[in-house]
Amino acid sequence: MTSSLCRLAFFFLASLTSFFLIASPAAAGGQGFARSGVLPLDRALSPPRFAGVRVGAIELPEPDELSDCGWQDIVTNDTLRDTADLYAPLIPNGKLAEYEYAVPVVVVLQGAQVDKEQYSILGKLLAEFGFITVIPNSVRTLPLPFGTGLYSDVQVVPRAIAAVECEAGETDSPIYGIADTDTVGAVGHSLGGAAVLYAAADVCVIGFCEGCLNPYGCPGVFERPGALKAVAVYGTNLVPPPPAPPIVIQLPYDGSIPIAFLSGSVDGISTPDETEATYDTVPPVKSLVSVVDANHYGINDENNPVGAQPDLLAPGLPQRRGARRIAQTIALWLRWHLTDDLLAEDWFTNAGASLDGVVVVDDLDLVGGP
Repeated sequence: MTSSLCRLAFFFLASLTSFFLIASPAAAGGQGFARSGVLPLDRALSPPRFAGVRVGAIELPEPDELSDCGWQDIVTNDTLRDTADLYAPLIPNGKLAEYEYAVPVVVVLQGAQVDKEQYSILGKLLAEFGFITVIPNSVRTLPLPFGTGLYSDVQVVPRAIAAVECEAGETDSPIYGIADTDTVGAVGHSLGGAAVLYAAADVCVIGFCEGCLNPYGCPGVFERPGALKAVAVYGTNLVPPPPAPPIVIQLPYDGSIPIAFLSGSVDGISTPDETEATYDTVPPVKSLVSVVDANHYGINDENNPVGAQPDLLAPGLPQRRGARRIAQTIALWLRWHLTDDLLAEDWFTNAGASLDGVVVVDDLDLVGGP
């Protein structure tokens, strides 16, 4: 990362043109696509069956409250819980039985000081593709120069899963009876992406793990959820800032979780070279994807969100179009690895994840080796 503030955060918190694919948000193991004629490129991956909408907000339990839903009854003046926006596919009543406990869950970890509302395009698109999506605001206090703000950590993943489990058990909830909390993906942006990488590696270190004060790790404080089965990150690297040598912090991945690294080609905060260097340290299954003319905030509703460190490089890709394409690519990666969607797999392996060269699969490593 070129900016000292965001780099310090990372360090201390440690195309096929012959046809178009139309995505459908079929959940469990379905063939979630149908072939069709030519469509406008920006709509070619829009799923036609269900709308994806924000269905409400939920609170997250604290890390020591994950065993049951009793935390929902604890309300005191000094209990201020993190809240999350909840997005879901709107499934007609006549089809609810088909999707009983069959809709996977995706947890989105925000970038530093980027409000959850800046991920509404991502949340809606993931819901359209058949995912219950939870996007929390994680408020933490970090050592100076950071202070109190929106900073994700590894504990957000199990906390969000627990919150969805409790919400899905409420008979008046829009996700009652449809959430598959045993099949979970995680998406991270910038600092949140680094937290996702630590979570995927089952690592708890100071700055990225609430309750850990040891820079060499805190065994037993965090345990990677068994439900976590695939992740994707955008604008993320693990290269420490100067004056430390630019050597990637290598994590002990076991290779069990597929990881997609997406990078804007004009990202001025987490550069494509730094993302690629981090990618090279990760075992397969993995993919490295470039988004042409997108900058660090290409995944967000707005460029340079208020409160976040600005990216001084201007994007050439229109903001909403870029955010949709990034969201679609992430959704397809997760559909491939969470639902065994064969056409989502084909989108990466044969179509290069792009209809027009805006999204480019630079590398796809399924088995390792040269």
